[in-house]
Amino acid sequence: MKAKENEFHYKMVMSKYSVKDVAKLLGISTNAVYNKINGKTQWTLIEFFVLCDAFSLSYEEGKRVFLPQMLANSHP
Repeated sequence: MKAKENEFHYKMVMSKYSVKDVAKLLGISTNAVYNKINGKTQWTLIEFFVLCDAFSLSYEEGKRVFLPQMLANSHP
């Protein structure tokens, strides 16, 4: 796992969420969550806000967890 994947996983576990819980919360499959964690697909802005809320992250802290991955996966 990459550093940002570890950070997301850490935040998820500390918030007592499983991948299955995150999938249910976001209304997506567990495979889709794994793809997002592994950087194969991007988190959406809505998912960002939902997960910040669920993990009790400030938006500033959430940006540190999600934004680098979102920017790395964006295409010009």
